[in-house]
Amino acid sequence: PAQPVSAQRTQQHRYHTHASRCTPSKPIRMPQCLKQLLKVNVQFTATDQRSAGVREFLRGCLSRKARESNPECVVLHKVRGDAEPPVVSVTYLNGVVDQFNCHKYKVKDIVDRIARVSKEMETKALFDQAGWNMQTMKLNAAPKEYHEALATMKPKP
Repeated sequence: PAQPVSAQRTQQHRYHTHASRCTPSKPIRMPQCLKQLLKVNVQFTATDQRSAGVREFLRGCLSRKARESNPECVVLHKVRGDAEPPVVSVTYLNGVVDQFNCHKYKVKDIVDRIARVSKEMETKALFDQAGWNMQTMKLNAAPKEYHEALATMKPKP
């Protein structure tokens, strides 16, 4: 038996509403995120609403483009059955491990955090290569010279 038209519309509306909630608003640039990483470990509970950003981050890490950007990066995940918040642990190329709870993070927040830490490490490495100590430098004393010096620095090949 055919359903009444009003029931068909309700089912279609539910489907479209659900689909719009599940699709990301705009793509995140994951390949840039994996460049500086040696290992990514993601842990989450599948039914927990708080793990939506972590699941999207994992999906991006496992994408073809992200894997091609850094084939040596190991991506691990564990689906837990407890009520703990989702956790992301990343190991950078220099061996530093950063582990953080992601219960309030969206995928963009996770990617931005990894990019920020990577940039800070890269800047510190450039300062170390130039023989400068970031803790003792007074950046406010000579901002023009500071920016000129940064402009001439290049990362190691």
